[in-house]
Amino acid sequence: MRVGFDPTTKRELFVLELDSLAELPVSIRLASPRFVCLLAWDAARSSDQELAQVADWLLRSGAVYVCCWGADCERVHDAVDAEDMRRNPTCDPVVMTTWHTTEPLSEVLWFVLNSAWPDEGYANGCGSTLAICIGNPEWAVTARASFADPILFTNRLSEVGESPAYLVSVAKPTKC
Repeated sequence: MRVGFDPTTKRELFVLELDSLAELPVSIRLASPRFVCLLAWDAARSSDQELAQVADWLLRSGAVYVCCWGADCERVHDAVDAEDMRRNPTCDPVVMTTWHTTEPLSEVLWFVLNSAWPDEGYANGCGSTLAICIGNPEWAVTARASFADPILFTNRLSEVGESPAYLVSVAKPTKC
């Protein structure tokens, strides 16, 4: 599951590949209690209850920044936001969330590695980045290759001009 280390963010990098949502483990063991997460998942056929279960699992597991990618990723994003607000009505600190409906996976991996910084209230103890790839082995292969050498991946993506300007700005937390 551990794939690499990002010297820029000083985070351990992990990939969790699942054939289906049913394989989501009861718990996970990462290098830190908090983590940044990329959830690559086609949630188009998933019920609201399944989305809520995934959101609950992510937050219980320590996710403090969740990037959602794949079909219907906006719904996944909204489910994570709703679960965060249920757990923490003041949203202080806030679990950061983004959705990426139009970007290719490579750009979202770049974003996770270079621009996903948790709210200051969650920064301490956030020493891991986890890509969870559900239902598509090719996504996991891409994530593992990117996480194996994040500096090389970032440099190569920049060389071919695939890192759009909007990815360069770092997302800042906003309170609900």
